[in-house]
Amino acid sequence: MPGKSQNFLRGAFFLSVSTAAVKVIGALYKIPIQNLLGTEGSSIYNVAYSIYTLLFVLATAGLPVAISKMVSESHASGRNDAARIVSAAFIPFLVIGTAGALIMLLFADGIAAMMDAEEAVWAIRAIAPSVFLIVFVCPYRGYYQGHGNMTPTAVSQVLEAVGKLIFGTGLTIIALTVIIPSDGSEANQLARNTYGPAAAILGVSVGILLSALYLIVSSRKHKLSEARKLPGRRRGDILREMVSLAVPITLGSAVISITNLIDAGLTRGLLVSGAGFSDSARNAYHGAYTWATTLYTLPTAFILTIAVSLLPAIAAFRVRNDRQGVIRTTRSAIRVTALLGMPAGVGFFVLAEPILTLLYSDPAGVAIAAPLLRLLGVAVIFVSIVTVTNAILQSLGMVSIPIVTMTVGCAVKLVCTYLLVGNPAVHISGAPIGTLVCFGLIASLNLIVVIRATGSGVALLSELGKPFLAAAGMGFIALGCYYFFARFLGERAGVALAMGVGFLSYGILLILIRGIPKRDVELLPGGARLAKILQIR
Repeated sequence: MPGKSQNFLRGAFFLSVSTAAVKVIGALYKIPIQNLLGTEGSSIYNVAYSIYTLLFVLATAGLPVAISKMVSESHASGRNDAARIVSAAFIPFLVIGTAGALIMLLFADGIAAMMDAEEAVWAIRAIAPSVFLIVFVCPYRGYYQGHGNMTPTAVSQVLEAVGKLIFGTGLTIIALTVIIPSDGSEANQLARNTYGPAAAILGVSVGILLSALYLIVSSRKHKLSEARKLPGRRRGDILREMVSLAVPITLGSAVISITNLIDAGLTRGLLVSGAGFSDSARNAYHGAYTWATTLYTLPTAFILTIAVSLLPAIAAFRVRNDRQGVIRTTRSAIRVTALLGMPAGVGFFVLAEPILTLLYSDPAGVAIAAPLLRLLGVAVIFVSIVTVTNAILQSLGMVSIPIVTMTVGCAVKLVCTYLLVGNPAVHISGAPIGTLVCFGLIASLNLIVVIRATGSGVALLSELGKPFLAAAGMGFIALGCYYFFARFLGERAGVALAMGVGFLSYGILLILIRGIPKRDVELLPGGARLAKILQIR
């Protein structure tokens, strides 16, 4: 087995630390990029990225999860044919990755026209190589995660983020300041909206290339190519099992991505045909919405690290018929999810406008984005629960349940978008309202199924109570601090200090109400010493 085996929370903690680094680097990339592109250019960037996300999900959502689960079960049962599993995985990845990249390269014009965003053609082409490069990334990540070794995944993610930051930012600056400097004309603005997002999004492809190169070198270090030659199951048998696991998971994840793509096109169209916006105003409002969604997706990435670590852990417990292990790990996952998701959601709700003002330089865009971020702040809590409960259900072998619940939720979202965005009194606010209703419904349905499957209803729901109380208290404290500090030090200093005080107050409140069990803290690196210092019982 490559690397040191890590338990669920240790793996989640390590991956969360790397995710924090990745998100800081990502913010250093995406927020300045959005400031450079403006609201209109940000809208075009988001259109291209939404299309890439759909193809990325189709290529990666199910197969890495299937690899991780199969590798974990292989190790737990003593078969030790994990390297052969990875080798077999390259076949479907190569087919999907090649097809996805060719679709984006050859049909970029038609896709952009379908999204009512002709300026996005070159941005779509610029990100096409990323879909193919995933062939060399996801099998290795699934292999290491199946062993509970999160280090290669963490390092590859950091390399990907650094590459995106350096090349994406650099190319955008060159495109918008050297090649196409602003002169105020309509033709100039069109060119900037076409090639600026393409330059920015090209950095994503470069970042994934760096990640792929690292994982290829890492696989040689762990002698995966030699291990593939060991006797074991036939490749056809492995592929059949992999596909049977991956297809339902991919369908479930694709539901969200397809819905987001349809929703983006529907929103852009309805802002013009229903709400009566001009094309320029439509792009500005939709671009401001992408600013809000950029922040909204940050905390959910941390929750995803819990899901990645959770699936092989529960799968291993199931192989050993350890029901108490399954229940214990499920409760820990729900608890840690609440500990991370609730303060993020409350923070966005109470400090939406100050946070946006701190990060973005366009007051008009901030004014549009602030109420949207408040709604998405509430949605963060539900999205976090959906992410981790989907992983729990998949780990328990109930892979079809997330497909059903997400299909129902996404159908409701599209109905909300259709009814609300075209209403001139609601317009762009209808998009986050639909997101909130969608994930609130999915979270409720998933929790009901998880409670019935694990038989720990009251105990599971109780994991949500104390984090909610601590987050609510943190919200009042942070808001009061913001008004106090902003009055004397200015808005930017005020929100920065309020966020710091809110973070500290949340930790203190959790300790006071005993919202962090000692057993969870002790599972983290240095946890026993930390629990003693904080006097956690």
